[in-house]
Amino acid sequence: MQRYRFGQGEYKYFNYPLPKIIHTIREEFYPRLATVANQWSELLEIETKYPAKHNDFILQCNKHKQIRPTPLILHYQQGGFNTLHQDLYGEVYFLFKW
Repeated sequence: MQRYRFGQGEYKYFNYPLPKIIHTIREEFYPRLATVANQWSELLEIETKYPAKHNDFILQCNKHKQIRPTPLILHYQQGGFNTLHQDLYGEVYFLFKW
């Protein structure tokens, strides 16, 4: 992470098929995130609208040739940290930015 100035620690991405717990968390948490992201889109007058279901969002990503899963595990030692950043892998991404 440090070479990209993302922080000090390690990260590992998952591949498909995702572990069941990761798949379940994504499916269950996504609708809440989509609601907030759509509210932000409206407030910021951005045309992006996120579907209510995670699977529909994945289909939208796939249409744009974005097929890699993005869940990851971060591991930190004492003194490790994560800086505010966002990795974008194509033109479809979630609105949350800083």
